[in-house]
Amino acid sequence: MIKLKPGVQRGLGRTTEDAERLNGPIPYGGYKNALFLSCCESNAVPLLLQRKYWRCNHMVQNPGNLVPPSGTPGAVGAEIERAYEAGVRDFVVCGHHPCTVVQALVAPEASPPSGPSMAAWLAQAAETTRVVAASYAGLDPQARLEAAAQVHVLAQLQNLLTYPALAAGVEDGTVALHGWVANTALGQLLHYDPAEGQFMPWLRTVMKVSSR
Repeated sequence: MIKLKPGVQRGLGRTTEDAERLNGPIPYGGYKNALFLSCCESNAVPLLLQRKYWRCNHMVQNPGNLVPPSGTPGAVGAEIERAYEAGVRDFVVCGHHPCTVVQALVAPEASPPSGPSMAAWLAQAAETTRVVAASYAGLDPQARLEAAAQVHVLAQLQNLLTYPALAAGVEDGTVALHGWVANTALGQLLHYDPAEGQFMPWLRTVMKVSSR
């Protein structure tokens, strides 16, 4: 299991205090009023959560589980704002490895965008590309993709903090942000532990979590 380099959160523009305000997993049964953001390539994760563990009542799936910054027109930002107004206070970003969208971000020569719309969509995730190139270029391709999936989730959590209501809620402790990565090779769900500054093993599924 890949480990992030120390200080990667600051490399994403996040202060140490911001990193410490992120949250670990909520106890079982606690996600009934959460917004779950995941990649549309990895349907097994939300289905598993829906049928076996929790019943999230707000879900967003898009290529690469991207969270555009506040003020960006589109359905993702609209649902984030709508969910908050509806009383949601837990926001989960779940990436997965391997992910072809993340691969397109960090190895476009091997997995180029499929068209102009996808290229424009991926342009919103330039921070993932930058951090991986700066800190993980020396890794072998598979390890680099694994690190990229984790960095990418942290970058999306950073974008959640651009939403004023969420940032204020994180500051006063009424809103919690959670970062997960489903690792298909391990058949395991990892969660970001702010105390460790790493994604840690959390939930081992009874089935291999796989992309469709």
